[in-house]
Amino acid sequence: MAAELSGAADGLRSTRAAEYGRDIDERYGATGLWKLGGDVAAGAGQMAPTVAVNLLTGGRLGTPFLLSSAAGNAAAQARAGGADEETAFLYGILSGGVEAATERISAGIPGLNKTGLLDDVLSRVASSPTGRGAVKKLVDVLGEGAEEYISEIAGAYLARLWNGDERGAWQTFVETQPDALYAG
Repeated sequence: MAAELSGAADGLRSTRAAEYGRDIDERYGATGLWKLGGDVAAGAGQMAPTVAVNLLTGGRLGTPFLLSSAAGNAAAQARAGGADEETAFLYGILSGGVEAATERISAGIPGLNKTGLLDDVLSRVASSPTGRGAVKKLVDVLGEGAEEYISEIAGAYLARLWNGDERGAWQTFVETQPDALYAG
């Protein structure tokens, strides 16, 4: 009985949340900039706990918190989609790993990491402090977009573990582009 309730709760959480989001979009006609603004606000809200944990722990637990949160959300999504426990667990761990790894690309999220991989390389391009500041801000913004783009593409391939997607690798890549570009 407990196992059945747990599985039902996982499915209800993921399915109901997705339905609620679609209902809001349909009910209020969220399109264009309104939809983009709502998605940006939702993304910021999802990252707020990670940033807070990182700041409260002096930078030690932001990435582990992000990994575990992303892993739990992905595993719940897979379970709601019909995956068994082992597949959902594997999908969750891999998805969490992708999220944590891609967050190392840039320092676009305050407090999560001081510098990203791109920051070190591109900050050498500008010689003045103002130029370095502008390049760093540009790298942070573009890096954050790149992180989301890469994560979306990787997620499409990882979801093949449980969703029965039999498209070829190239077809998956091409058909994922609209969502990946939007996420970026």
